[in-house]
Amino acid sequence: MGKKYRKPFAYLFKELEDTEKYLSKTIYKILDKSKLSNVELRIYQASWYIRGLTYHCRNLIEFYINVCKEVASRALTEPDIIVMHAPMVQKLMFEFYALLNLARISLDNLRKILSPIFKTKYEELPKSITDYKKGSTDCPIYEKIANETMVDYLIDIRNCIVHYRSFATGDNVVIFKKGLEEGFISELKGLFNPIIHSDFRWTNNKKISFNIYLPDVIFERDYSGNKRLAQFTYKKQINLLSQSMQFVRIASCATMEALILLMRTREPKYIYQKK
Repeated sequence: MGKKYRKPFAYLFKELEDTEKYLSKTIYKILDKSKLSNVELRIYQASWYIRGLTYHCRNLIEFYINVCKEVASRALTEPDIIVMHAPMVQKLMFEFYALLNLARISLDNLRKILSPIFKTKYEELPKSITDYKKGSTDCPIYEKIANETMVDYLIDIRNCIVHYRSFATGDNVVIFKKGLEEGFISELKGLFNPIIHSDFRWTNNKKISFNIYLPDVIFERDYSGNKRLAQFTYKKQINLLSQSMQFVRIASCATMEALILLMRTREPKYIYQKK
């Protein structure tokens, strides 16, 4: 892979590397200073999830770079639509699928990390991050997550691909030139009904900009207030790669903050209450 394709993504690789290094330092400090019993398993499980997230995100970036290279080579003829055989897009989505699920699992796993410092009995703590939103707690980690809209989006898109729509695609991908009429794009997309949307454009310095977008909103409410799958739009231009990094940041930060709180809290003090 040429350096010119990897260079714009170098800071992302560096951030993932720094996340792993900080995680290792945090774990060593906790194991050295923690007085809580049976804490090691919780710590190693949390570490496994975060290392899995950085692993899948790193692979996702690599495949994204490969797709960028293929799109750039085909865009030289200045087409309006690029249709190409691209098995690497499937592999990219495999990594994204794994990343989504690990991010969600790592947030669910906060229950195990933080349970020793809760006065509330372990069996009374919600098993998922979604259920925590149905109650209230004075634990600062959960208070922070409750106000993070990105967590809601993570939960929604994960639920979408698990229960409603699949990311499963063939080996061919259709990429539109930015600026094409929406009606024309919608008609073509209706043939294969993808969750993602991808486009390309020429920049002012004669370089190709390529993006894979996720839907603006995953679920909406009907007239009766019931939740349903939304009609997907892409006006917010939520980039899949940038969003993946956001999911890694949210999950890893919440996990490491939970580990630090576990280390600093010497006895149970927090409470969870159902609404």
